[in-house]
Amino acid sequence: SCAPAQNVAPKFNVGHRRNFFAFDFTNSRQYVSAATLRAVGDLCYVYVEDDAWNDRVNQNKVDRVVRAFESDTPGDPSRGIYQIQVDGFGPPPDIDNDPRVFLLLLDIRDNFKPPQGSFVAGYFTSVNQQVGNVRDPRWGVTFQSNETEMVYVDVDPLDVSTNAGMGILAHEFQHLIHFGFDAGEETWVNEGASEFAMFLCGYSPTSHVRQFEVESSVSLVDWPNGVGSSLPYYGSAYLWMLYLYEQYGGLDTLKRIVQSPQHGVTGVETALNAAGFSGPIESVFSDWRVAIAADDDTLDGGRHG
Repeated sequence: SCAPAQNVAPKFNVGHRRNFFAFDFTNSRQYVSAATLRAVGDLCYVYVEDDAWNDRVNQNKVDRVVRAFESDTPGDPSRGIYQIQVDGFGPPPDIDNDPRVFLLLLDIRDNFKPPQGSFVAGYFTSVNQQVGNVRDPRWGVTFQSNETEMVYVDVDPLDVSTNAGMGILAHEFQHLIHFGFDAGEETWVNEGASEFAMFLCGYSPTSHVRQFEVESSVSLVDWPNGVGSSLPYYGSAYLWMLYLYEQYGGLDTLKRIVQSPQHGVTGVETALNAAGFSGPIESVFSDWRVAIAADDDTLDGGRHG
C-alpha cells in the first residue's frame, strides 16, 4: 500500500478559512471553531484555530507537524505517521474524495485547570465520517458532521510540535483508520491499537504504562466511561497489543486485528488463529499477566517476557 499520488491537486490553498464543528468536553455539546489553513501537504491539510494562531501555534510548528505526518518520525526517518500506519494497518477511509487528512489544531474545550491537571489531548469522532446531522444516542443531541477525514489535536496545554504532540496525532490517526475497517470496535482494542501506533511511529506511551504500574489491577476489557481516570487502562491496552506483537506474529497480527470486522475478543481471537495459534485466548491473557509481573524472557521459551 502506498501513499496517494503526490500530484493530486489540493482542493484548498493556504489561507482558506473554514468553520469546523468541534466537541466541547465540558458540556458534551458541539460548537464552531473558526480556523485557517496554514499548510498543505501531499497527505494533509493543517488548519489552526484562529484564536491560537501566533499564540500557541506558529508556522514553524505547523511545518513540523506536516513533516512528522508525511515524511519523518523518530520510528523511521524515511516515513511519516501516515505511511507507517498505512503500511502497518491499512489505508484510512475517504468519504470526501480527497486523499488528504484534515488536521485541526485547536484549544480543545475541556476542564483543564493550570498549572497541571487532566486534559483532552486529541480526539477522533465518527460523526465526521457521516453526512449531515447525526443523532448521538448517548447524549440525546444532534451533531453536525464536517464530512471529511479529520482528527483534532490540542494546542493548550499540549505543545503540538513536540514528540508528545506528534504522538497524539499518531494515536488519533489510528482511530480514523480503524473506523474505516470496523466502526463498532470495542474501546479496549481500538485504544490499544492507537497506543501501539504511537510506539510504531517512535512516540513512547510510557507515561500510560507508568500509570498502569501504579494501578495494575484495572480490567483490560471493561473501560470506564469518564476520561479522567482512564490512563491506566491505556497502559494496559498498550501492553496487551505490544505482547501480541512480540509473541504472536508481529505487525501482521496487529493489522488483522485492526482490519477485522469482528469486535473485541472475537476479533483478537480470529487474528491469533490466523497467526497459527489455536489455544484459548484465556491462556494468552494469563501468560500476558505473568509477563507483566515477571518480564523475564528466559522463562518458558520467552513467553513471559
